[in-house]
Amino acid sequence: MSSYECPLSICPRSFETASKAEDHCARRHGIVKDELDWFNDTYEPPKDRASVRPDSIGTAVNFEYVKCETCGASKTLSEYEKATRDVTFCSKKCRSAYFSERFSGSNHPNWKEDPRQHYYGANWEEQRSKRIALDGRECFSCGISDKKHQNIYSNSLHVHHIVPRSEFRGEGRLDWEQANKLTNLVSLCSSCHSRLEGKQEEFFEEAQKLADDSK
Repeated sequence: MSSYECPLSICPRSFETASKAEDHCARRHGIVKDELDWFNDTYEPPKDRASVRPDSIGTAVNFEYVKCETCGASKTLSEYEKATRDVTFCSKKCRSAYFSERFSGSNHPNWKEDPRQHYYGANWEEQRSKRIALDGRECFSCGISDKKHQNIYSNSLHVHHIVPRSEFRGEGRLDWEQANKLTNLVSLCSSCHSRLEGKQEEFFEEAQKLADDSK
């Protein structure tokens, strides 16, 4: 079934028949039948007619071009339309694309973020795996293999940040891309990692050299 939408971007109404749509446009917006073009998405209301509210019918309305928030195309809006909306779209497709992106992922009300990604960054698991591989799957300090480490501690080798993550926080947010650079990571066993936490400076230069050599 055909649908006839009101040509004014701020009006969400649509009708099953052209006659109903024409009646709506005439009564609501002061747009007469001869000014309607149901197949022209770039319809621009005459500047001498009101475009939004019944109480403004017959008054002059100023229009200006604004850009679609999604694709950047120009669209004509009245002063009232511009004042009553935060973002502008040239089509329903662009509107849907905008809100689909805006309310996806962490912006969605039902989003549940992985705590490790929140703390270490979205690329942490990938960078961690790369660092262990680059270090020969051994602890940088004592040389224990990842396989033996799993047998003893029931988990893989740890990957330590040479420059602490706290140094990459600005305004409460972690710059994880910088913090998780391979040159800032080193593989350690559980025991050496525990000892290193209290003796950071003693390990720093040697660990940094190893990381630089593997770039």
